[in-house]
Amino acid sequence: MPVAEFTAALSAIKTTTDLLKLGIEARDDAKIKSASIDLTNQLLDVQRLALESNSQQFDLEKKLHVSQERIHELEAKERLIEKYEMVEITSGSFVYRIKEDKRGDEPIHHVCPNCLNDAKKTILQIQRRPTSATIGREKQKLVCTNCPAEFDLPQTAQPSAYYSGGRVIR
Repeated sequence: MPVAEFTAALSAIKTTTDLLKLGIEARDDAKIKSASIDLTNQLLDVQRLALESNSQQFDLEKKLHVSQERIHELEAKERLIEKYEMVEITSGSFVYRIKEDKRGDEPIHHVCPNCLNDAKKTILQIQRRPTSATIGREKQKLVCTNCPAEFDLPQTAQPSAYYSGGRVIR
């Protein structure tokens, strides 16, 4: 085999080898790029799931906080209501009175049942009103200063004032 043919064959082999190397490198680059794209997509999915998980955790923590606040409110309401007992002041008229063993230094008092059910302690105030139907006597009511509730009190035998000539006489 002459040298020229040998050199040409060697050159053809080298060119074929170089082309194969380029083909392998191109194939490897494509595989690397494809793997890189797949990995990036998987990382994006993981990040999305992590964000969703964080959002769900935040929502659950918020619900837990709201629930704990509600429990504290209900416990405080229960402690307040436990200090009182329901009493009938006149036929069909009920209010709450502080229990003797729970009052401590507080004076005996009555609170509005409507307000107490809303966990508000509103002490009922006595209000005396002379009326034309009770001339010589005044009608007494327990009145809530927080809501429009009024509760009739039993009529007193001895009036502390009476209505005469458009004015109250005491």
